Amino acid sequence: MTFMFRGGRVFVLLGALVMIVVTTCVEAFSSAAPPSSMSRKEQRRNMNSIWHYTQRDYQDPEKALNLLGELLQEEKDNGGKMLKKGAVWNVFRSCRRLQEPLSDSCVTSLESALALLEKNSRLYQYNMTEYSVTLLSDRPERAQALMNRHSQSLLNTTTWSDSVLQSAKNAIWFHIHKNENRQEGAAMALLLLERLLEQDDQQQVVSKGMIFNVLRNSQEHPSFSFHTLERLLPLLEQGKLLDEKILNEVLLAMTKCRDENAVARAEAILKGFSFMPPNTFHYCTVLNGHAKKGDAKKAEALLQSMTDQNILLNTVVFNCVLDAFSKSKETKLVERAEQVLKRMNDRTRPDMVSYTSMLNLYSKQAMGIKAEELLEHVLQLEDSGKLKRGPTDLNFRCVIDALAKSGHADRAERLLRRMRERNVIPNKFHYCGVLNGYAREGRPLEAERLLTEMQKHDNVTPNDVAYNCAMYAWAKSGQVDAPFRAKALADRMIEAGVEPNVITYNCLLGACASRSMVNESEKLLKKMHELYDAGKIRDPPNTISYNYVLDSLARSGDRVWTVLRAESLVDRMKDLDEAGVPDIKPNMISYRSLLRCYANWNLSQDAEQLLHRMQELHDNGDLEYGPDRVSYRVVIDALGKAEEEDARNRASELKKQIEDKYGENTWKQETVIDVVDQVDALLEYMST
Repeated sequence: MTFMFRGGRVFVLLGALVMIVVTTCVEAFSSAAPPSSMSRKEQRRNMNSIWHYTQRDYQDPEKALNLLGELLQEEKDNGGKMLKKGAVWNVFRSCRRLQEPLSDSCVTSLESALALLEKNSRLYQYNMTEYSVTLLSDRPERAQALMNRHSQSLLNTTTWSDSVLQSAKNAIWFHIHKNENRQEGAAMALLLLERLLEQDDQQQVVSKGMIFNVLRNSQEHPSFSFHTLERLLPLLEQGKLLDEKILNEVLLAMTKCRDENAVARAEAILKGFSFMPPNTFHYCTVLNGHAKKGDAKKAEALLQSMTDQNILLNTVVFNCVLDAFSKSKETKLVERAEQVLKRMNDRTRPDMVSYTSMLNLYSKQAMGIKAEELLEHVLQLEDSGKLKRGPTDLNFRCVIDALAKSGHADRAERLLRRMRERNVIPNKFHYCGVLNGYAREGRPLEAERLLTEMQKHDNVTPNDVAYNCAMYAWAKSGQVDAPFRAKALADRMIEAGVEPNVITYNCLLGACASRSMVNESEKLLKKMHELYDAGKIRDPPNTISYNYVLDSLARSGDRVWTVLRAESLVDRMKDLDEAGVPDIKPNMISYRSLLRCYANWNLSQDAEQLLHRMQELHDNGDLEYGPDRVSYRVVIDALGKAEEEDARNRASELKKQIEDKYGENTWKQETVIDVVDQVDALLEYMST
């Protein structure tokens, strides 16, 4: 009995000990391995559900994608291998079989599943991403983001199999044809082409057609570095894919790069290329790059290099050089351009493109007579049959502008009439060019007459530019009734249904300033602010507007209140500029008018201090132009009238400064203090 009792206690103790050991082992195993969030039975059930939802009669792509994502997450966390590639493809194909676009939630599920797939080396294939992109054809932004990520993954891939090569080819096609961001797509296609050339030794995928398409697309949307193109050349040469046509496309793409040195690098490649001798076609491409940048000097030097190497010089070559002259910002180019045209006559025959470039250059340099003579020569060539295509309305407009700028408005109007004789109908631009010439010469009666003839002869309705030119002609004339005649034109403009703008009111202010009508100028300036605040004019009063009022104050004589009002206007301009109002900052003309107000009231010390302040502002970069000759002369005259003992000495010092700055002959040059001239640039802009 005692033994049995003791034996039972032993068995109980042994059982408890076994339970403790088992519990400890389970806890240790649980802590060592992550808990399974999905049992094998649940995984198999999900696989069956995926199969069910991908069948034609029961297809539900969104549920299938969600289950696919769960299984992919399970495999990522716990290393299961229940999924097969076939099941994944079945899910994608079920999405494709839908007759309607995928819902937003379905697209989100697709993107989540694809993100997990890309990290699964066992199941992922590159064409799965491409297939997904086709599913998102109705959502270009999301498809583009997906393909950009895929392309970046391809660029980072070290080992390129046949499937990777094919995928890179498909990505290039997408970036050329489907990428909404054309510049980004062009740059990405170029990078993928570079990697493809490095990896495709057997030329299984790369073709000359693909290379041509990538280069042509990069020319249309230049957003890449020319270094990428430089790296392409040896790869193309190594793969024997480089021919004359592709070399020209590379050079053309390089000349269109936004980098400042791109055209220079293209020229260096052209001169140092040894694989094949460059021809005239290649040189024309680089010359055209210089022409677009307006680099006449480099274009002329490259032309000389072609001459030295006995490369064929045709009409296109000379036209590129002449185009560079017409677009250049240099001065004194006319003689050099005429020499190029003369060389062109010796070697080939100029065409209308050649003469157009020369006419543009003459117009830019305000050489109206030369432009007219060249146009007459071109008309004679056309009449004799030596020129297939004669001048167009744009060529006539160019010559009219040149004559107007050079002070030959009468000849510009005669050319306008000659256009009608040659059955070239003048338009508003031609009339505005002639009106601009009359405005520059201050001939308002001729301007008003032409304004009336516009609609009468050629049924051209005068626009705001035409009316503004006629009003400016009255402002420039300085006649007694100029402000009233300009105001009448403004009323006529409004009656015709043409809305006035800030330039219209500036012309009225110029007319008031020419007759020293201070009160009228200030009222008009106030009205401009009111119209702008009410939304009736697009732009607020600008620096030119205020300068006209300042000029009217300076012309009004030696009244003390002119100084206070002028100072107040300049201070207001500064405040508006600090508040962010555009084109309102005081300039040299503003301060010069204030100097004249000081001089009128014999405030020589204030004038001298302002002169030094103008120089300081210019030195600090806050004033574009420093004090000019007129500014110095105004202060020197004020000091000459001053009663201070040292005034004459200070005047002598300023006189020495201006002679050192502008030369000893500065006093022999006539300088007219006329702020009205400042709007000439605006009229030139309007006429173009």
